[in-house]
Amino acid sequence: MKMLTKSKTWFKKRITILSGLDIANKVNTPIVCTANGKVVYLGWQSGYGNTIVIDHGHNYRTVYGHLSKRLIKPGFYVSRGQIIAKMRSTVSSTGFHLHYEVHFKGRAINPKPYLTNYFFAKSERNDNA
Repeated sequence: MKMLTKSKTWFKKRITILSGLDIANKVNTPIVCTANGKVVYLGWQSGYGNTIVIDHGHNYRTVYGHLSKRLIKPGFYVSRGQIIAKMRSTVSSTGFHLHYEVHFKGRAINPKPYLTNYFFAKSERNDNA
């Protein structure tokens, strides 16, 4: 799955292709981790803005981009459903959103099944509460 993002500056037009999923919402919407893991990167990446990368073991990593505030630090262990950041748009884009990617063995894969499973599990927890 590829996302096409266009950005313009006064001196050139640039097209950046990102793999993953853009999820729109209001500024400062809490962003939650979709699986347990260790924070391996926090910082600024071209095309992603403020970014968090979490290693989940077994060759899986998730990438969370366009964050207004990161609420964790490198080396932290995080749990599924834990709030890790707040949403914003930190690079040229069309609005506030989270850019979410899942990588397996260093390659981006379709992230939708991981989000579907998360929301299903969250719904089950709420129904049984």
